[in-house]
Amino acid sequence: VIEQNEVWISGLSHSEFVVGSRKLEEVMGKVKGVVTDPKVVRLVQARVTSVDPANRVVYTNLGKTSYDILVLAPGIVLGEWEIEGLSAVRNHHAWDPGHALALGAALRRLESGNVVFSVPPAPYKCPPGPYEVTLLAADFVKELGRSGRVKITLVDANANPQPPPKARIFKEWLDKVGVEYVPNNRVVRVDPENKVVETDKGEKFKFDLLSVLPRNFAPAFVREAGLAKQYTEVDVATFRTKAFDDVYAIGDHILAPYTKSAYVANTQGQRLAEVVAERLGLGVKPTTK
Repeated sequence: VIEQNEVWISGLSHSEFVVGSRKLEEVMGKVKGVVTDPKVVRLVQARVTSVDPANRVVYTNLGKTSYDILVLAPGIVLGEWEIEGLSAVRNHHAWDPGHALALGAALRRLESGNVVFSVPPAPYKCPPGPYEVTLLAADFVKELGRSGRVKITLVDANANPQPPPKARIFKEWLDKVGVEYVPNNRVVRVDPENKVVETDKGEKFKFDLLSVLPRNFAPAFVREAGLAKQYTEVDVATFRTKAFDDVYAIGDHILAPYTKSAYVANTQGQRLAEVVAERLGLGVKPTTK
């Protein structure tokens, strides 16, 4: 197992970091703790830099590792390069624990002004996440007694809040807490000097605090290996990649008709364990609940 991080932080808790309802140390554990028998599982703390599927080699910042079967579960990266000017401004979001904490600190400092959140086109990691964070932020601003001085806008690239079954509930609550909801508008440009975001429809919104979520992508080393364009293409029954029959992929970076959620990732992991075990001739019985 190649893992670049030494600690694991619950992704579900990121939104709670924004409003300070949960502390980092409460949901953090050491990655080494998941390996109960180092004789069976070898954990390598390293960062993957590239993959050579033709020669079955994974390269890291520490060296290289050969494989017979490769399972990719690196998560996603945010396509910040797609939004002009975004890299020139402070942009904090809840999809990274550090950014989530910074977003919370920025909300506390903001006495008055405009906060702009955005949602990328579906599919993306954690469909309800942007709406939950926006609602929590609005509630937090109210708690600080600044509702009349701080305006919150949510610019959504989708026609309705995600996931679709929750759209009506999110719309009702966004309206109830006074969030300006702007659907069918994708943020494409940021003017750092004038602090304005612009959408593909030509709409412009002034901001004092920005929380833009760009489109999600499979990491660069996956795309550069020819395994993905935006997302990694797999057979959804076995999670085998369409490009190589000895490379499998699960998690948020794959192209599949499932929500990009923790529950789905966990289910995919169980299914893939069965597929790989069967391929190795171990005869593991399917998981039943």
